[in-house]
Amino acid sequence: MIVKMGSEVQPDNNNGYADPLSLQAQARYFLQHFDVVRASDIDGAFLWAFNDWRGDRPALTVNTGNPWMHTLGLVSHAREKRYAFDAVRTAFSGDRFSAIPPGSNPSSSPIVYVLSGLVLLIGTAYLYNADRRFRDGLTRSVANAYNFFSDVRDQRIVTIPHSTLVGLIASAAMAIVVSSVFYHFRTSILLDNVLTYVLVTDDLKETIITLIRSPQLFVLVFTGVFFAMLVLISLLLWIIAPLFKARIFPFHAYATTMWSTPPLLVLVPVGMILYRLMDSPIYYYPAAVLLGGLHIWVLMRFLKGVAIILDSSPARVYAVGVLFLLVVGFGIYFYLDQTHSAFDNVRFLYEDAAHRAR
Repeated sequence: MIVKMGSEVQPDNNNGYADPLSLQAQARYFLQHFDVVRASDIDGAFLWAFNDWRGDRPALTVNTGNPWMHTLGLVSHAREKRYAFDAVRTAFSGDRFSAIPPGSNPSSSPIVYVLSGLVLLIGTAYLYNADRRFRDGLTRSVANAYNFFSDVRDQRIVTIPHSTLVGLIASAAMAIVVSSVFYHFRTSILLDNVLTYVLVTDDLKETIITLIRSPQLFVLVFTGVFFAMLVLISLLLWIIAPLFKARIFPFHAYATTMWSTPPLLVLVPVGMILYRLMDSPIYYYPAAVLLGGLHIWVLMRFLKGVAIILDSSPARVYAVGVLFLLVVGFGIYFYLDQTHSAFDNVRFLYEDAAHRAR
């Protein structure tokens, strides 16, 4: 017995069965599966479903433009018949269904990643060649971080506009990469479940789903989100500085935070091709290692810069930094466990992923 047999559609998609989300593809799906059921030693199958329905939570895996509406029905939510309705009816009556046009499957590869990456590359290259202070700052921040952050402490070389540009470029690079990953896995039930457990409200999840399915908007919005996170880190650094018996100005915290991010500029060319690379699962782990390695590098640069501008022991700063991350991580986990049973959900997601891998 097949307990669930159905195919999701985009209600206005008439591209032909070459497009798996078309109305024609849904009709062809049922015709082919009816043939399999008849030809096999199977007692029967349940159709999933007669009509579209509205879910109780927004779903990333829904491809209709409305994350609340599940469009697997033979008829729409308003009971309008689809090709699949006639296909199933003819399959039961033994009549011959009319030929289904193959049509075409338009490419879904977003050009925004390439265009955004080109803009960032050209803009960064122009600044690097046209502005000597920006070039010297970027080169020295990577090649000799200790001397660079010493100059930041003494308020030499770097300026607020240059620091802002570095932070914005790094934030945009991160936004492109994160958008590429999310857009690639937009049909993943695992990612959908993770968003459900992590995001605290349905409205927030609906917003994130809308952004994931609109890469150009995602890149724009999350560039601002990531930059705002950098500003928040700068503010926190300025606030906790007295705990180290050090007096620093907001400029020190801001410049240290922003100039910790240059390693993330590597993500600009990576983000341009990452979506295509992930068509092959062999690149998943190298991409994860690259992203993890770059962020660890940025974290170590940030802690080194903090130790220098606070004139404190690096070991003490590293210990406080790691402790802070652990406290924040456990705090988030505790909140999610109290509100969403995080431990049980993580175990469920792990077992579900392991089952699918087998």
